[in-house]
Amino acid sequence: MKYNSDSIVSEIMAAIAKVPGTYHSDFYVGITNDIDRRLNEHNVDKRDCLKILEATNKDEAEMAEITLIHSGLKGHQGGGTNDTNIVYCYQITDNTRQ
Repeated sequence: MKYNSDSIVSEIMAAIAKVPGTYHSDFYVGITNDIDRRLNEHNVDKRDCLKILEATNKDEAEMAEITLIHSGLKGHQGGGTNDTNIVYCYQITDNTRQ
């Protein structure tokens, strides 16, 4: 299933709300066209991702990323290639690399 930016933001914010005792700044959000490579770079196992969602296109992925970063999640705006459309979110730990 592919999501627009509003749906991605809603899905990720709802998932964060279910993690007790955390703040938005405890989570990282990013976009990619290769989720396995990117999670490896972050030292995150796919099973430990809070959400991995496919956007309808790069613009929707970027809008979701920007909205979530402005909501307090950690991340770096932009980047990727023209086929970047995967939005991912994970909880930051001592082992993850941002």
